[in-house]
Amino acid sequence: MEEVIRNPLLTFQKSDFPGRRDTEPWMVHIAMADWTQGHCQVLHRHDFSEIFILLEGIGKYTIGGRLYDLNEGDIVLCNQGVMHDEFPAKCDSYKTLAVGIGGLYIPQLKPGMLISPSCTPVLRRSEQTEEVRELCLLMEKYSAPGQSRNLRFVHKLLSAVVELLQSMIRDAEISSKEVDPLCVAVEQYLNEHFGENVTLEETAKQFFVSSWHLSRVFKKGTTYNFKQYLLRLRLGEAQMRLSSTEDSISDIARACGFHDPAYFTRLFTQHIGLSPRRYRKMRLTKQ
Repeated sequence: MEEVIRNPLLTFQKSDFPGRRDTEPWMVHIAMADWTQGHCQVLHRHDFSEIFILLEGIGKYTIGGRLYDLNEGDIVLCNQGVMHDEFPAKCDSYKTLAVGIGGLYIPQLKPGMLISPSCTPVLRRSEQTEEVRELCLLMEKYSAPGQSRNLRFVHKLLSAVVELLQSMIRDAEISSKEVDPLCVAVEQYLNEHFGENVTLEETAKQFFVSSWHLSRVFKKGTTYNFKQYLLRLRLGEAQMRLSSTEDSISDIARACGFHDPAYFTRLFTQHIGLSPRRYRKMRLTKQ
């Protein structure tokens, strides 16, 4: 049997961090991942913020309906509730580090925001991004299970990362992209109803427009066609549930809009590169 490479997702609670004040942010999860074989986390969102660092390789990343080219050392800042997706390039190595942050509040921004929605969320490689990278790597090292685990130190490192990012985003590039309100509304509708029997035709009726018009506006605003977005949204949600719940694969399939578990398994394997069972095994580890 082929060996499964483990890309564990370590998750935490507020109470795990000694010395943390109620007003301070906390680390929800951290994951060092080697996606060289092409297995990545597709379209999804969180109820917390996330720092995504491309440690090795190149690829593309969509966030907030915009597609960005990513190079080694770049950092993506994902605000709470914002959809994001990952497209690794076929190269010798593709490794990432993701840090989820809960309870975040930065002055002049809404709770859960790392960066203003008017700014480009990609920070290109620089001396400062290298400092953020090194701090996050230390967080990963000292949050791993074992004798060296030191969550008090991890919490202090997170505070340093947030402080450093605040100084960096003051100079962040302003984004000029404006998205059609119809696209925003349809995207929100799909994010809430992906588990149902959603079609382009029925969604168009919901918004009193033609299927052709909705398809054109949605593609322009998100870079996805309607079916592609819905499929990647469903697969991304399935990945999240496989990583963070003990629900059966059949229950996850149905909750994500796949009423035939066997069909779900075929689609998941085709697009992710691993079966749901093997993907779950890869992501699990002792906390």
